[in-house]
Amino acid sequence: MKGQSGFVMIFLLVILVMFIFVFMLSFVGTVRNTEYTQFYTTNLLISIMRADTGETDPSCRYVADAIYCSFISPSYICGTTGVTCGEIARNTIDNYLDYDTSIVKKSFKHYLIAEPEGSWNPVYSIGNPITFSAGDISVMDERRKTAANEFVGSGLQILNLRLFVAES
Repeated sequence: MKGQSGFVMIFLLVILVMFIFVFMLSFVGTVRNTEYTQFYTTNLLISIMRADTGETDPSCRYVADAIYCSFISPSYICGTTGVTCGEIARNTIDNYLDYDTSIVKKSFKHYLIAEPEGSWNPVYSIGNPITFSAGDISVMDERRKTAANEFVGSGLQILNLRLFVAES
């Protein structure tokens, strides 16, 4: 009789452990595809904006600085390269978004745009506003796309940098 009761106790203990295990698994959430895409988009935008352009000039050292510089002083030449802020930013972003040499996922299309916030409207000349964009503009036509944005600047001169990502 003692052997049977010991076996029953072990069996009940195993069943109890299995129920606890199943209960704990019910709390483990899986990451949905949209959550992953949003996470990817946000982190990619931050990585791009913090990317070093290779310039030592403080106005052009990081991509975010170079984009902001291209709106504040469109004709500003970075360091001794003879290249403007906007060109440096665009070249760095294009290299960053290149599918062959970069960390971006080939299953996504990317489009980055910079727009002034509020009433600030920088222009080259009257009727010719300053714009900045890079990547595949066809992303904007996609029905299902994910966006992330970051603000750059100070005071009333603030840029809204937005990255749009859609599946290829």
